[in-house]
Amino acid sequence: MMNESISDCIATLRIRDEYEEGERIVKSAIGELKTAMSEMGFPSSTVGSRITNISNCFEKDETAEEFIDGVLDYRGLK
Repeated sequence: MMNESISDCIATLRIRDEYEEGERIVKSAIGELKTAMSEMGFPSSTVGSRITNISNCFEKDETAEEFIDGVLDYRGLK
């Protein structure tokens, strides 16, 4: 789950920063993700947790590259 959360965050930050309509794209992706995960039978708590993570990442005051650097530092890989 940790790696999935990190990859969701990186994708969200990149979409936010690299596309003029980044906010609309992320909101659309959240809606599609919610529908798909619910249809596959994921518990609502799991769906909600993932959506919360994506939403929180969108609000971060850092770029995807800065976020990646932080993860690498945290894991002692830099």
